Amino acid sequence: MVVEMPARAGAVPEERVARPGRRAGAHQRTPGRPPSGVPRAVRWSLGAVALACTLCIVVFGSVVAVRAPVWAPIDEGAHFSYVQQIAEHGSLPVLGSLVSEQVQALADGTYPRLVPVTTKHLWLGSYSYEAFQPPLAYAVDVPAFYLSGNYHTKVVLLRLFDLLLLVVTVGLYVRLCRLVLGDRWLYGLAPALVVLALPGMVVRCVTVSNLPLEMVLVTACVTELWLALHRSSPARLCTAGVLVGLGLLTDLFSLGLVPLWLAVAAVFVGFGVLYSGVVDVGADDPHAALTRWLLHPGMRRSVQQHARGIRVPDLHDPAMIMAGFRHYREMCVGCHLAPGVAHSEIREGLTPRPPRLQRVVGHVPPAELFWIVKHGVKMTAMPAWGKSHSDDKLWAIVAFLEKLPGMTAAQYRQMDKAAGTGDGDEDASGKG
Repeated sequence: MVVEMPARAGAVPEERVARPGRRAGAHQRTPGRPPSGVPRAVRWSLGAVALACTLCIVVFGSVVAVRAPVWAPIDEGAHFSYVQQIAEHGSLPVLGSLVSEQVQALADGTYPRLVPVTTKHLWLGSYSYEAFQPPLAYAVDVPAFYLSGNYHTKVVLLRLFDLLLLVVTVGLYVRLCRLVLGDRWLYGLAPALVVLALPGMVVRCVTVSNLPLEMVLVTACVTELWLALHRSSPARLCTAGVLVGLGLLTDLFSLGLVPLWLAVAAVFVGFGVLYSGVVDVGADDPHAALTRWLLHPGMRRSVQQHARGIRVPDLHDPAMIMAGFRHYREMCVGCHLAPGVAHSEIREGLTPRPPRLQRVVGHVPPAELFWIVKHGVKMTAMPAWGKSHSDDKLWAIVAFLEKLPGMTAAQYRQMDKAAGTGDGDEDASGKG
């Protein structure tokens, strides 16, 4: 019978039930307490910068939308012509075709008086040279195009719509920073908004083009890819794939998202193959050549990196070498053999096959030998002897290993007898 004891007044429960929709174990801050690791002054300063930049984007963007000359120098007329072709004719423009009379009149400053486009108007701005672009962004602009019959007003409405997309991009980037950086999200947000609030950036993003929608899709796609990796969510990966497709329908430069998506998809495929059970984990099946090629150089570089700075003691003391021999005989010979010991039953069943140390140990510096003996090697049968042995005992093993390359079978048997417990067998029992 279990008796439930009443909680004391003011007692804090040992476990808290996670709120619906929040991942268990997610970091929860105490209300009123500043984020951990972020000084309050820094947090307020970065927040003020981010807020000021956001207001600058909205205010200056609105001024640009309403007051900037028509057309802005960066291809705005050609982008508007693309939207007009879809809205009024229901078709895509042909690359090299002439712009409409309204676009030409706005460029000449004669609107609403229209003048037929003739050979005297033939300059770069007279052609629909953005017709090579994918159509999605321009199709999305069509509803805003229909809101007015005045073409100058249409330009302003499309600019305001692009400003709205820019604000949406800022909101998505806030979410991305919070997901990736956690409590330090302002460190990523403030610098980005400083760049985005530069006058040239605001003008480029607000004037009519396909860039604002592309920025929304790219930011949303990167967010979904992060969530796919962080939460191991195939659904998020599929959503990111849809966003990549929409990006390709918006701007050809969105091709840069394809390698990023493929890299994340490759991670999922790799884990899928592992979890499917297709991979044979039997130790009697050797690693593939590609696996060996990837793992062995990586192991060597890791050992070299972590062994830096290890101070090597004097390894020439005969008593130290004899102590190392005893440890080697008890712990190592079963896998790594020895002079005159050519076979071990346990060694035959290990993958990867342990190296025969007499042949290879002469090429490994003592510091690296010590690190391997102490810490072991993951995904091999090499244990971390530092868990059960002192550094002095491990250095004794290294001292013996330094003598091993030139040792004969007779010398090894002589050391075995001198150690007091040798039996002189030619075949190792494999213990240890």
